[in-house]
Amino acid sequence: YCYRNMFSGCTSLTQAPVLAVTSLVAGCYYGMFSGCTGLTQTPELPATTLANSCYYEMFKDCANLTQAPELSATTLAANCYAGMFEECRSLPQAPVLPATTLAYGCYSRMFYNCDSLTQTPELPATTLAGSCYEAMFSACGKLTQAPVLPATTLAPFCYKNMFSGCLSFTQAPELPATTMAHSCYSGMFDNCPKLTQAPALPATKLAEYCYAFMFSRCSTITQAPEMSATDFAEFSCQYMFYFCTNLTQAPELLATTMPDYSCMHMFSGCEKLSYIKVHFTEWPKWEDEAIYDKWVVDVAPSGTFVCPRELAVEYGVNRIPEGWEVQLIEPEIVDANYLTFTALEDSSSITATDVKGEDAGKLRSLSLKDTDLRYSLDGGKTWNVMENGVPVLLPKAGDSVMLKGYNPDGLSNYTDRIRFEMRGKLAASGSVMSLIDNSGKTTDIPNSYCFANLFDGCGSLTQAPELPSTVLKPHCYFAMFRNCTSLQSVSMLPAAELTEGCYEEMFYGCENLSEIEVAFTDWADGTTDWMYGVAPSGTFTCPDALTEKMSASNIPEGWLLPSDEEVTNGEDTASCGISVWTENGTICVRGAEGAIEVFGVKGELIRALRGNASGTVRFNMPAGRVYILKIGAQRVKVLL
Repeated sequence: YCYRNMFSGCTSLTQAPVLAVTSLVAGCYYGMFSGCTGLTQTPELPATTLANSCYYEMFKDCANLTQAPELSATTLAANCYAGMFEECRSLPQAPVLPATTLAYGCYSRMFYNCDSLTQTPELPATTLAGSCYEAMFSACGKLTQAPVLPATTLAPFCYKNMFSGCLSFTQAPELPATTMAHSCYSGMFDNCPKLTQAPALPATKLAEYCYAFMFSRCSTITQAPEMSATDFAEFSCQYMFYFCTNLTQAPELLATTMPDYSCMHMFSGCEKLSYIKVHFTEWPKWEDEAIYDKWVVDVAPSGTFVCPRELAVEYGVNRIPEGWEVQLIEPEIVDANYLTFTALEDSSSITATDVKGEDAGKLRSLSLKDTDLRYSLDGGKTWNVMENGVPVLLPKAGDSVMLKGYNPDGLSNYTDRIRFEMRGKLAASGSVMSLIDNSGKTTDIPNSYCFANLFDGCGSLTQAPELPSTVLKPHCYFAMFRNCTSLQSVSMLPAAELTEGCYEEMFYGCENLSEIEVAFTDWADGTTDWMYGVAPSGTFTCPDALTEKMSASNIPEGWLLPSDEEVTNGEDTASCGISVWTENGTICVRGAEGAIEVFGVKGELIRALRGNASGTVRFNMPAGRVYILKIGAQRVKVLL
């Protein structure tokens, strides 16, 4: 500090002495000519190795200084040039700064409020130090463009307020850094009202205050920069776009968790902001939400907020802006098995209605707050909300619509049911579970009555969708296909065990249903009237362990099991060398040895005779009925 403030405030001094020293010590020229408003030129500064604070505020407030000395030093020291030309408002050009390795605060405030400066020197350094460029060009009102900033690893406060208050600044430099530090970009472009475009921010992990106030009061920015960050830190983005009054779209916030205070006042005062997309699934916790955060105060009165389903839909200046529409992020799904309906004839349609309780005229709205149901007519590229009572049209035969929904608590329940209505002819495919998990991959039914009455009365449905669940819930499929009069066959029902009412009235009134396969081995109490009114004949495939009961609540009367053979009037069939045929109202059996039993379709034994391997046994039975013959291990169905 040998010459510290030596000529400070000497406003009449017009020429400085020669400073020939080449070996400097700490603070040696500290403030030496500060406030010398009559000084227009500086002495030469030949030193190539600097010392801490050696030129600190050396020419500060030399308001008429028009020429800076050559600064050839490449070895810097802490605060060596800090504030050196601060408030030199007539300085039109900065000297060359060749150093590639910086020191703490070396250039901080170096050209602060140099109103006449129109260009910056090159800044080639790739190794930075704390506060090295802090406020370096702050308040340089005529500066329009920044130098290249090549560093990829930043230091604390390194670019803090570097260009803040540069009122003519129009173009920001690229910011390639991917390693952040505390407050590294804090306020870097604060109050640059002519900056129209912000640079991309490629860092994935943020540090405390790293983007704080970075673009605040940049009133001409209309679109925010792309942000790659997935890991935020406390206060990392506070006031980042504060009062960016022309900003219309926020950067997409990719982080799935958001630390406390990380976005405090991030978009406050952005009066035209109308679109925000986030990926976090829980709102940050605040000590006092009335004071802290307020990240969307005074944004546009209407807009779109896009978020994951898991994020609670809550409104306010700390949450989703009041009056904004909420859209849910549709996750990318690979190998989805969406419930799909294909039109088999022109002018087909499908409509969803939501019936509440037993009053068929009282409909619940299908909404995000209630039931989620969406459809796609273009193969899953775009999805639309399926509105209550509004048909989805399939104009041409072959047109198809895919359905999905996120309903982890179930689609229907005991009192409130989703029900489809159809016109034309439609064939279903894919999994009904896509209405639960958005993809059709789950097999877990979430609640009782989940799919109750779903297709009840859909006489247009010709083919049922997949029902992949192996564990059922009480009444989960209650009356699901009731009165689907065009339904002919069902997909495999894979559940090995039934539960209370699970299949109750499931196919009630499906008069053309003639084929079904099941995996359960015990009737339990799950199939009450499930096959009432189906086709009079058909095939019932089941495990051998399932008891053969014939009724509307079991195996339909007149249906065959896969091992059965069928004979009608005048036909002959051979089963293991045994022939069965009918003639003149008589059932004839030849080649059978041992017991021959004749049952009705309800399983009741009607007659039994012993066969003769060399002769024919005849049963005189009432005509116009179906009988089941058991001959040893063989079963034959006979329509007499």
